Amino acid sequence: MDSQWNPSESLVAKALLKRQDKGTTDVVANQLIFVLLGGFLGIIGSIGGSYLQARLAKKKEIRNSIYRPLFNQVHKIAEKGELPYDRSSMEFESVWEDFDAYQQFYVKETIAGQMVMLEGSISDFEGFLELLQYELRERAGESPFIEDRGESPSIVAETNQNGDPKAWVDVDDWVRMFAIPLIQTEKPEYLQENLIEYSQNQADGHYRYFQSWTEDEYCIIWQALRTAESKWTWVPETSYEHYTSVLNRARMAQNEIGEKVLGVL
Repeated sequence: MDSQWNPSESLVAKALLKRQDKGTTDVVANQLIFVLLGGFLGIIGSIGGSYLQARLAKKKEIRNSIYRPLFNQVHKIAEKGELPYDRSSMEFESVWEDFDAYQQFYVKETIAGQMVMLEGSISDFEGFLELLQYELRERAGESPFIEDRGESPSIVAETNQNGDPKAWVDVDDWVRMFAIPLIQTEKPEYLQENLIEYSQNQADGHYRYFQSWTEDEYCIIWQALRTAESKWTWVPETSYEHYTSVLNRARMAQNEIGEKVLGVL
């Protein structure tokens, strides 16, 4: 017997087919969502990774091109006791102002403040040297070793066998040539030793006339030093005390800059 068409069965079949199509559509939609989401997360991850790499690269650049040079400068002062003085130009060098605005912008504010104060303390020595030059010029004629030779008083740098002057150095130039030992000498009994040692280290030959100077010559130099310090009114310290203050300032800056050099940015 032939089966008869049953309308209810047809409706059920259509419903099943419709549900199957919907399920397929949902699966495709879900897959598409996962693909888009995965792509989006990949883009975000790539952007985040690039940003992180760029940030790390910038920190490394700041550490190597800004903080490391700063550290090297203050380290020479703090640990080696070397003031930034250029003997060829006869002047103190900058430890901060020579950094351009771009470099200074990236330096931590507290470190920048320490560097400004350090630079100011070092530049104070310029005023002291000018006062010392004046005091020695005023002493021309007090001793045969400081002569007024017309344009400017000069210090006798060399004598012949009879003790007569053979070579001279302008007083102003002499102070600048030996600025470091003059600043760093704490007591008069150390002056000759410090001048000789500095001259020998510089290999300039001047140590020979330092060895021939009498106590009277060193006494005149020391008196000029003390008088210059008394007129150095904006710095209430001796030159040696101010030198140690500069060392202490450099050590404070070195400690903080050292953290940046180690990479703690």
